[in-house]
Amino acid sequence: MANVPRPGAVTAMGILNLLIGVVGLLCCTCGAGLGGCMGYGVSQMPVPKAGEPDLKALFVAVDRDFPALKFALLAGVTTLLLLAVLFLVSGIGLLKMRQWGRKTAILTAVLFILYLLLSMGYSVAQGNRAALKVLKEMQEIQKDLAAKNNQPPPPAAPLPGDATAMNIWNAVDSLVFCIYPILLIWIMMLKSVRRAFAGEAPPTVPSEEIDRGWGDTAD
Repeated sequence: MANVPRPGAVTAMGILNLLIGVVGLLCCTCGAGLGGCMGYGVSQMPVPKAGEPDLKALFVAVDRDFPALKFALLAGVTTLLLLAVLFLVSGIGLLKMRQWGRKTAILTAVLFILYLLLSMGYSVAQGNRAALKVLKEMQEIQKDLAAKNNQPPPPAAPLPGDATAMNIWNAVDSLVFCIYPILLIWIMMLKSVRRAFAGEAPPTVPSEEIDRGWGDTAD
């Protein structure tokens, strides 16, 4: 490949992909570790005494009512871990101006969009109702513990009566998170970017003409 200067947009996307990859790996590792510790702790809980809250029974009830939840959580963490690795690898490839880095960036963006849509679909279908059930039960347990210790109930955030508000928030949240991967795909498909990765020298025509549409690299 000829020594072609790296476009500024590619540099920006490469740095952002590196940051997303590193932060994603840290978050996934911490989340997986915390989830594993919580799962082990719940499984090892002794039978509570009479009148004491039974946290294990709560999680058993949630698993009975929402059996797919544990698989969805495991699949979500695994997918995010894979995406974090892909973001990291693509960021390195973009900064080194490698064609595989550009292709990996596009693939990662498409997979990230698919993950967001699937995650939103499950949350709306079942996940938000499961989360709401756990939150309500936990608040009741806290109130019972406070009452038995002759203490005022702890402050608790108001919870919605159903999962409608959470579903709307999930939809908006997913659409917002889709902005970056869509922008990444668009930049990677610009003519000037594709020509730079192909090793072609910068054209003499104005850049706005080069980036008008996606077209073929050979004009």
